Amino acid sequence: MGVIPTPQVVAAVVSGQIDTSLPSHINRTIAGISAGAKIKAVVGNTETSQRAPHMIGVVPKNSPIKTATDLVGKKIGVTTIGGCHEYTPYAWLGKNGIENPKTKVEIHVLPLNSIEQALRQGDIDLATLHKVPGEILKEGEFDVVFSDYMTFGERMVEGRRISSASNISRSARMSFGIS
Repeated sequence: MGVIPTPQVVAAVVSGQIDTSLPSHINRTIAGISAGAKIKAVVGNTETSQRAPHMIGVVPKNSPIKTATDLVGKKIGVTTIGGCHEYTPYAWLGKNGIENPKTKVEIHVLPLNSIEQALRQGDIDLATLHKVPGEILKEGEFDVVFSDYMTFGERMVEGRRISSASNISRSARMSFGIS
């Protein structure tokens, strides 16, 4: 069967193509359940903390983007639609007073291996990454603007906290107009 791309895992379970999935971001599972998929999350594998968030938004060191307002009208590079790469920036913008954030930024889907280069070249203004902020700051090339921890706090996703994760998924979807 080969590798199933992460955005297609929930559909593969629902269709019976596969029986179970691990790993897959729990937020995709929650979004699938919220959309009516008849699946069950048994264990969540996404976790965040202040020191090691799951998702961060970064800009070049010299960028004027420091706040949510600064990001309005800008291009955000993500590697997938419908997961933490997309939900986290929208939720962060909403949390910081930007109404209808989906209409206020441009999302550009880019391959993982080229997203940082696109940021360096100015093709995008902010990139979402799965990196630890300390590593980013140590490299000295990018600044961290937000993280999932800053957006959602410690309630983010762990298997034993799945009801909190469902609330976060609902909040994120609502913040950019998905019911």
